[in-house]
Amino acid sequence: MLGVLLGLFALIQVAILIRNRKNNMLAFRTAIAFLVTVILTGLFGAIVVKYNLAHLSISIHLFFAILLVQIQLALVLILRKRFQLVPIAAVSKNQLFFFLALLLFHSAMGTVVRMHVDDVSKLLNYSQRDMWLEALPISFLIHRSFSWALLLGGLWVLWRNRNVKALFTQFKWLGVTLLLNMTVGIILYYADMPYWAQPAHLLLAAVAITQTMALLLQTKRNPLSKV
Repeated sequence: MLGVLLGLFALIQVAILIRNRKNNMLAFRTAIAFLVTVILTGLFGAIVVKYNLAHLSISIHLFFAILLVQIQLALVLILRKRFQLVPIAAVSKNQLFFFLALLLFHSAMGTVVRMHVDDVSKLLNYSQRDMWLEALPISFLIHRSFSWALLLGGLWVLWRNRNVKALFTQFKWLGVTLLLNMTVGIILYYADMPYWAQPAHLLLAAVAITQTMALLLQTKRNPLSKV
């Protein structure tokens, strides 16, 4: 039902923007991209059901959901005229792109870990949570160790852009999100997978990706700046 409602709002967005598309073609095209992605997400949702929640189908469906948020974020920033607004050093912009790539890789490893947990939890009839991470796959070790690199990278990006006053608060909240997500990850491992921690861990990862995208969309390279 929420998916149908989302599709309805996607159509409304296109209908509103089509009248003014000559003055803001970028916003109109972004709204079209959102509508197309909603349709693809719905179609893939049917595939997820058909294949009885197969691992890969769930992960791709999740990817579409996160992509939807990023497209809608871009549309909001375009309409608020905050799309590529703040000039930052070219090296800082490149660091943001690299940090986003690290986030996506880390999330991909987390998805592989979730597949392992799903298999084990089903075998144990969703009981004995303390056993779910006993036979750890290599992806978990990568995911756990890589979180430190991700945290340090986020703090480095924050420090590097500490003088960008227009966006410092957003950089700071990105650092807070990374710290919170790492804390929840530690709780997941050492507190035997509490039921609330998995969705919280996933939500915070999606928030971090969205925060990084917001920073990328609101900044442009300033070749004259070295800070």
